[in-house]
Amino acid sequence: MTGRLSASVVLIVLGLVSRAVLQSSGILAEAVSSFGGLKQTSQRTPNAIIVGVVVNERKEPVARAQVQAFSLTEGSHQVVVFVAPREAPARTVDSTVSSAGLVEQFKSERVFWRQFTIAREIVDGKDSSVLPSLVAWLSHEDRHVRGNAGFIFGGLGDPRGLQVITDILRDQSDRPRGVMTGGNWTLRAQIREDRYYAAHLLGDLRDPRAIPILVPLLKDKEVNSIVPWALGQIGDKSAVGPLLDALDEDSPSMRVLAIYALETLNAKEAVPRFDLAAGRSPEV
Repeated sequence: MTGRLSASVVLIVLGLVSRAVLQSSGILAEAVSSFGGLKQTSQRTPNAIIVGVVVNERKEPVARAQVQAFSLTEGSHQVVVFVAPREAPARTVDSTVSSAGLVEQFKSERVFWRQFTIAREIVDGKDSSVLPSLVAWLSHEDRHVRGNAGFIFGGLGDPRGLQVITDILRDQSDRPRGVMTGGNWTLRAQIREDRYYAAHLLGDLRDPRAIPILVPLLKDKEVNSIVPWALGQIGDKSAVGPLLDALDEDSPSMRVLAIYALETLNAKEAVPRFDLAAGRSPEV
């Protein structure tokens, strides 16, 4: 079950959770690291934080640093999590810079998430005359950079943008080392990272044409943890049905992520399912 306690706090009822399930799934950490975007790493900060946990009707304040250490006693427990969005960092791009100047900043930036911030500024400028100077970047060997360029094209209404991002999701070809969130580099790990970021970009793009691209990925274990968020960001009601189906997933983390996306979509169709999860009889 989920519901808003205020404009910023979301209540999520996980239901009966055993200590073993909590520890093996890392569900609280998942709530922090996956809600609203990129996985938490030294280069990526989570877009939401846990502000409290209720266990068996007893509220436990949980700081972000304590989430990994949080544990339960033996047996099953009724667990409720309070999740709040992290305040968005202020944009650091100079809004007085021309579109051409932003393009030059985009090309010179080496950190992909900073480059994306510049890409968003370019899109906000609504100046499609910059696109010819970025065509070559649609085939950049670094898929994160390629995806950022695709975001600019898609955000400015050029269909090549959506196609480029979609192609990254389907691309299993060889590539050099790019952005990694940790661990030893392997080609498979790099492909996984690039596909995850592409799915995230589809959420950022908010183009309803991405819905049929994303929905099958709810079953794709390499990227499915970001797909509910992306579907929620797009905001198209056609995603409600597949997200309701995701509530039947074995993974507690996927169920929580689907609940959050349904709440974002204000999916009233989901209320009976939330009532059942909370142990209440659905209203007739």
